[in-house]
Amino acid sequence: MVTTITDQELTEFIRRAEEAATAYVEGDVDRYLDLLHHANGFTLLRPNGGPASRHEERAAELRSWPN
Repeated sequence: MVTTITDQELTEFIRRAEEAATAYVEGDVDRYLDLLHHANGFTLLRPNGGPASRHEERAAELRSWPN
């Protein structure tokens, strides 16, 4: 199945991803999570190698981090 998106949808996706990245870097976890959905039960691969990590409830995990 091939899914296509419009230029407008792609532009909106990029805008939200940029805004989410800015919120994350600035420590605004609630805004980050409002903009970017983390599915429950996903596996995250480390960009520099090493073991993968499994996250059942990523939003709760991120909210528990100290500011």
